[in-house]
Amino acid sequence: VAPQVVPFLALWPLPGGEYPLVRDLGDGRALAGANERVTTTDDFGTVKVDHTFGSTRKGFLAVTWSGSDGDRTVFGLLPASPNNFYPTRKQVISVRHTSILSPTLLNEFTFGHNRTEATEGYDARGFDYTNVNGVNLNYIPGHKTIGFISAGDELATVGNDYGDFGGEIFRQRILTFKDSLSLTRTNHSIKVGAEINRTRYPYHKNPRVNGPFSFDNFASFLEADPSDFRIGNPPGVSLLGFPTQNIQDFDLRSITVGFYFQDNWKVRPSLTLNLGLRYEFQTVPTEADGNWYHLVSLTSNQVVRDTPFTNPTFRNFGPRFGFAWAPGSQTSIRGGFGIFYSLYTLLNMAH
Repeated sequence: VAPQVVPFLALWPLPGGEYPLVRDLGDGRALAGANERVTTTDDFGTVKVDHTFGSTRKGFLAVTWSGSDGDRTVFGLLPASPNNFYPTRKQVISVRHTSILSPTLLNEFTFGHNRTEATEGYDARGFDYTNVNGVNLNYIPGHKTIGFISAGDELATVGNDYGDFGGEIFRQRILTFKDSLSLTRTNHSIKVGAEINRTRYPYHKNPRVNGPFSFDNFASFLEADPSDFRIGNPPGVSLLGFPTQNIQDFDLRSITVGFYFQDNWKVRPSLTLNLGLRYEFQTVPTEADGNWYHLVSLTSNQVVRDTPFTNPTFRNFGPRFGFAWAPGSQTSIRGGFGIFYSLYTLLNMAH
């Protein structure tokens, strides 16, 4: 049941003071203006070390580390709206070793470790919803803030959907191993290689437990006629046979493996063909604690705890073909064809 609307109107300040009137729309709404404050910090650095080996089998080693920390905070214009903050952190280390095995044979090995973290947070800012012109607007006992309210007709939103403090923290850990072998012949330049990426995606989500109300328009808001209301179940309540939880922590994992072959074949001095094939597949994503739940079908009321995916990536063969033809001293014609596959990311599944 929607709460009484009249006391909630006090959450939208009248134009004037900090919110000068820009234009009265004549239907109970007005355009008001104020300066939005956004603070941003960013710190970053990079260290690189190179070494050349002087042995019979010559080679090069390069180690690179880079890191950055940033924070962006958006201060809400209305007192009853939360501040939004977006801290980020990234650390990357890469090692590259190049070995000259012979005048015509070269091997390159690369290792990389990528750590990123991004937070999308909401802070209730200490606004006292229990005393708005002497009225307690909290419609959920025990909560310090009201839920998110969207009154429709482009009115500014108020409230805090995630509770006293909430948001989402996304982390990504990627280990990369890559090796390639290059062979040069009179009319051929051949390259073969493999790449393995192990990805972890641990993330934390605070469900929207505070009770968001959405209204189609301002008139339906005044009539206390919401179009949508959502609230989280108390922890431990059974839903379709499984207990619910308010704080959600997941750890998604997958591995991507790719192999490739390429031959740049100089058929004639004026014609070069680029022939190649890439095969790349990805394992079905898993959750560290087996927390995959899905419906048996769209019309079913039964939830199953297992991996709800099939894997079509074992058929991901991607041929490559290209050519470069120079019929004259000032003319060059180039073309190519290839089949490419876009693999899923764990970020998409986290949402």
